[in-house]
This record gives sequence, C-alpha cells and structure tokens, in this order.
Amino acid sequence: MRKIISFLIIFVFCFIYTSNFNNLKAFNNTCGGRYVTLINPVRGRELWIDKTNNPIINQYNVAKESNLPVTWLLQYDTFADDSLVSEIKKFDSKQELGLFLEVSETLAKNARIAYPINRPWAGPDVIFLSGYERKERTKLIDTLFKDFKKVYGYYPKSVGAWWIDSYSIEYMKNKYGIVASMIVADQKITDHYGVWGQWWGVPYFPKKENILLPATTQNNADVVVMQWAQRHPDLALGDGHLYSNFSFQANDYIRQGLNTNFFKSLVDIYFDCRNSFAQITIGLETGMEGVGYLNEYKNQIKYLTSYPNISFVTMSDLYSIYKPIYKKLDSYRIYGEKTNWVMTKDYRQNEGLGEKIDYNNFSSFKDYFVEDNDSFLNRRLEAQNKIDNNSLFFSIFLILWIFIVVILYKRNKIPLLITATLFLTLAFGLLLRSSKIYGHFVYFGPVVNNLMYVQAVVVLVTFLIFSIPAIKKISHFIILSFGFDYLISLPRYTQIEDTKYFGVLVDAFRFVGLSINSNYNIKFVNSDFSSFVADSMLKFDFNKIWENNLSSLFIYPLVHIIFGYILYLLIPRFNRKIRHLIMLLLAIFTFLFLYTVLNSDPVAVV
Repeated sequence: MRKIISFLIIFVFCFIYTSNFNNLKAFNNTCGGRYVTLINPVRGRELWIDKTNNPIINQYNVAKESNLPVTWLLQYDTFADDSLVSEIKKFDSKQELGLFLEVSETLAKNARIAYPINRPWAGPDVIFLSGYERKERTKLIDTLFKDFKKVYGYYPKSVGAWWIDSYSIEYMKNKYGIVASMIVADQKITDHYGVWGQWWGVPYFPKKENILLPATTQNNADVVVMQWAQRHPDLALGDGHLYSNFSFQANDYIRQGLNTNFFKSLVDIYFDCRNSFAQITIGLETGMEGVGYLNEYKNQIKYLTSYPNISFVTMSDLYSIYKPIYKKLDSYRIYGEKTNWVMTKDYRQNEGLGEKIDYNNFSSFKDYFVEDNDSFLNRRLEAQNKIDNNSLFFSIFLILWIFIVVILYKRNKIPLLITATLFLTLAFGLLLRSSKIYGHFVYFGPVVNNLMYVQAVVVLVTFLIFSIPAIKKISHFIILSFGFDYLISLPRYTQIEDTKYFGVLVDAFRFVGLSINSNYNIKFVNSDFSSFVADSMLKFDFNKIWENNLSSLFIYPLVHIIFGYILYLLIPRFNRKIRHLIMLLLAIFTFLFLYTVLNSDPVAVV
C-alpha cells in the first residue's frame, strides 16, 4: 500500500511539474475575462501595395481557418470597388463590417465638401474629420453612413480612425447608434500625430467632451473606445517610431528587429490575471502592412488561439460585454516588467516613468468646436487643455431678457417685445450664442472680453433703443433690412483666363450664373467648379465684421437702423402690390439670414 501511495504522489508531482514546464504561462493566465478584438482597416485599393484581391482574401482566410470573428473597418473608397465589395459580401456571418473614418478626395467630393489641395493625403488636417468645420463633418459622416447602407444594407455599429474628434463621435452615436470606436494608442510624435493621455492600452468609455478622458457614468458618451497598436508599458514613453513601435502590430515590432517572442511577452503583460478583465486589439492594414507581414499575423493568430481562456469578439460585441464591467470598474493596472500603469477614472499614473495625468483638470480639445488646420495633430492632455476654473460664466443676458419680457407683456407692449427680440437675434445672435462650454470660451461671432457683461449690455441697450418712438415707427423696416445681408452673402466672382464669372455657389462646387469672355459673349453657366476655384471666388465675408468689436457691436447694427429708415421712406412710394411683394421677399430673405445665424458654427475658441 505504501508503495502505491508513494507512486501516486510521485505521479501527481511529475504531472504538475511537466504541465508547468510545458506551459509556463498557464500559471499566470488561467483566468477568464480575456478578449481579443481582431480589426483590419481596409483603405481604397489605390493605396494598396498588391492591388489584386489577394490581400483581403488572405487576411480573411487566416480568420476563417480558425473560425474567428473580425471587424473590418472599410474606408469610403472601397464602396465603389465592385470587385472588393463582392469579396467582402462573401464573408461569413461572424465578420463585422464597420467604417474607417478617413476622409478621401472621393468622399469629400460626394459630400460636396472642399478637399484641401497640395497637402499629403495622410496629413491630419486632410484625413481626419477634425480638419473640417462641424457642418462639413456632418455632411461627410452622413455620406459615409448613407453610402455604406446602400452597399451593405444597414448602418454599421463600429467605427475607427487614428483620431476621431468628440463632436463626430457624439453625432454618430445620436444619429446612427454607433457603440464602438477605435483610435490610435498613446504616441507622443509619430507620423505627424500626437495622441497622449488616455488609459494606457485599456478600453474605456469616454466623456462626451473629450475622447481621451475616461467617463463617469454621469457623463458617458456610451461608445466604447479601444486602441490600435497598444504599446509596451515600459518602452513606449518617448517621441517617434523608436518608441511607438514597441506595440502589438507585427509591422511595428519587426521593424525594431524583434519577433513573435516579443508579441507573446506583450500578450502575457496585457492578459495578466491580476485584473479581472483584459482586451487587446490585433490587426493589419489590408493591402498595405497586411501584404508584407501576413506570416507574422498568422503567427500571432496561432499563438492567440492556443492561449488559455480567451475569447475573440468584434468591436460591437466588446461594447455589450464591457459596459456593465466598466460601470463597476474603480481602477486598472498594466503590470510592466519594470514599471506599472495605474488607471482610475480620475487619473492615470506610472511612478517609475514619472508620468501622472489628473483627468479632472482637463476639458475638451478645440476640435470639438472648430476645425484644426495644423499639419501636426496635437491631441495631448497638456496645459493648453486644462479647465479654466477661475473664469466664471453665467448667462446674465437671458435672465435680463426674461425680466424685460415679463414687464413688456404685462404692459401689453407685444410689438416692441417681438421687434426688439428679432433685432437682438439678427444683429447680435452670434454674440448671444457665444458661451463658456467645456472649459472654453466658444465664440460664434465677435471675440470680446467680459462676454457675459457685454451680452447683458447689448440686450438692455437694444430694448431701450427700440423704446424710442422714432425707432418704434420704423422697427419693422429695420428688421426687414437684414434680408439684404442674406442677398449680399450669395454673389460670387472669379476670372479664369479671359473669362469672368458672376453668380452664386449652390454648394462647395456648383456654380450657377453667367460667364463673360473677352469678346463680351455671355453664357449661362450651371456646372461644378474645382474646389480650388470655388473656394477662391470673391465674396462678401461677414467674418471681417466680427473680427472687429467696433464694427460688430456698433457700426453693423447702426447701419441696419439707417438702412431701415431708408426702406421706411422708399417702400411706401410703390403701389400696393409691388410694396407687398418687396416686403414679402425681404421677409423671406430675413428669415433665411436668421436661419444662418442660428445654425452657424463657432469661429473661435479661447
């Protein structure tokens, strides 16, 4: 009996020792809640190294052989590629299709948006939505989703790009119901893109105003953010490729002279069982890095499919899995070989690298409000993004306006109330729309100091002026004078060689008007111009008025009062029918101008 017991003890010991010897990682990784999200961005074929369908077929076959789900993020130019679309439609039901939000010239043209000329296609002011005004972003996004649905029959739930501004995320969430997004992992300077400050390699739900700030449940954008090219926790703190290439991407670490062993060690770091949840993003840019690094991609998949207790999920699946976890998540750690990253919803810190960012001290980036035309994408949580807690702001003018409304209503001064309010909106609407939002002073019109006091003074003075009997008598004509603002905003003029063009732009390209050549031949023109020609046409620029406080706060409203008086003298001279027609047309144009005031984008952020 003793011999039998001794034999059993020795057998069990040898079994345990052999198991740990053959699979050392099992000791530290036999835990659940480990997820791999395979994501392959697919750009238009003109950017591919191998322009056949082989790149996407080969990457799909890697997933198909292991029966794995992949999220394919499709850039707009792929929609018109019938051969590519045909291959994608052959994918099995496990595959998820999403949008790669890189702006191309084709997308800009189809969205009727001017595309920057003489700029690299990958420049941040060209390729990212943040390089365009907010109205332009919505047109680009609408075109992307509309044409995706035309091709594939539904709206996608997942989107990605190396950078996505928070305004666009919010718009896509509210209108199209996206649930998942992907941006590049932290890199201080790589390819003219600087993104720095988000949770180190860990997915999170961002605040509505800033995609890099992890949200509390009270201010949640409700779109999970995962990261492309998650970095090594010890080696990626510096500037440039020599640091950022220590990532999960095959093309990155192979360029560093490393191999699959580095990938395996990085997986072990991110899948450390001391955290109850872990996720990594793996993929290659189809047709580009996917051509030269396919074998290493296969090595990655082979290793991951043999890894214990992990699940492969699409981007939208991760949203459903992670949302309840994130709500309860207080802190997270990435345990490096030399240093540790500590992440909470209030800060992230790496004491060994001397890095700490307090998330409560930061606001939105300016691209939430205005376009960013810089050649370097500076999206780093640094001093310029800090919240200005010393500048209080309160809409005094709104309280003042309500108080005046109550008084005038009780005194039955309804006409005065209506005309003064309309004048306020038409003449000073951009000023009154300006406010302090997400820690910034956001201006839709003139940039003024002491904004809330200037707004209150403008409201008070306007009602006092419109109380003057001489002004009350011509108040309707003053309001109608703003119809001319809309009219003078329409005309465009340019000269191409010996031909002059007079007319209007219907959108960014479509010109409708007349052409006159050197022989004085006049022709009607209704055609698209190039974005360069259309954008360079001469026009009346109202922004010149808002750039000067004297012209915007005094001269501009005074001109309309004077012009209203001129209309008061002239219009009654016409017969009844013509008088009514003129006033009807001016009312329509005034309404259109009012619409532009109420729907204009911000012009400055301080």
